[in-house]
Amino acid sequence: MIKVILVLGEFAVLCGMLLNSTLIRNAFTWERYMALMEQLVADKQTTGEQTEEHIHFTELNLHRSKRVYKKLKFDSEVATALVETPRQLWVVISEAWCGDASQLLPIMARMADLSATIELRIVLRDENPELMDQFLTNGGKAIPKLICMNPDTFEVMWHWGPRPQPAVELVKSIKSQGGTKEEIGLAMQEWYNKDKGQTTIQELLCYLTKP
Repeated sequence: MIKVILVLGEFAVLCGMLLNSTLIRNAFTWERYMALMEQLVADKQTTGEQTEEHIHFTELNLHRSKRVYKKLKFDSEVATALVETPRQLWVVISEAWCGDASQLLPIMARMADLSATIELRIVLRDENPELMDQFLTNGGKAIPKLICMNPDTFEVMWHWGPRPQPAVELVKSIKSQGGTKEEIGLAMQEWYNKDKGQTTIQELLCYLTKP
C-alpha cells in the first residue's frame, strides 16, 4: 500500500510539472476555444493533422458544440453540488476535429459556468504530447481527457474520459461484432442525442461529491 501511494504521489508531481502555470496561462478558455473553432472553419482548417476528414469534422463539431451547450439541462442536485464544489482547475486535452469532444466539452464548460470555483482550460493534444502520454487510455491517445487539479499546487486530484462508461461499453460491443468506424460514429451520435449529456453530468458529479 505504501508503494502504491508513493507511485501515485510521484505521478501527481510529474503531471503537476507538465501542467505548470505557463501551460495553463497559454491554454484556451471555453470562449477562446470556440473562437478558434470559428476561425478554423472560416479558414477551412483544423487543429493537429490537416486532413479533409478532420477539417470536415471540425465544421460539424462547431455547430454541434453550440447546440449541446445551449440545450443542456441541469437539475437542482447538480446545480447545488456545483455551487458547493471546492476550488479546482479542470484541464481538458482535446482537438477541434474530435467528435466526442464536441459532445462533452460543452457539458464541462456549462458545469464550470455554473460554479464559481471551477476554472476550465483546454489544451490541444498534438501540441502537448508529454502531457497526453500521462493520460493514455489502454495505450491510446483517446480524447477528450479531463484532468482535475489543485489550482494552487497543480497536483492531479482525478481524471475522467474519454467517454462516459455506457458509451465505452457501446463502442466495445460494436467492435466485438466487427463494426466499422462509420457504424461506431453513427451509433455514438445516436447515443449522445438520446442521453442529452445526463450520463456525463452524473459521472462527473460523482467525482465532485465524493469525500
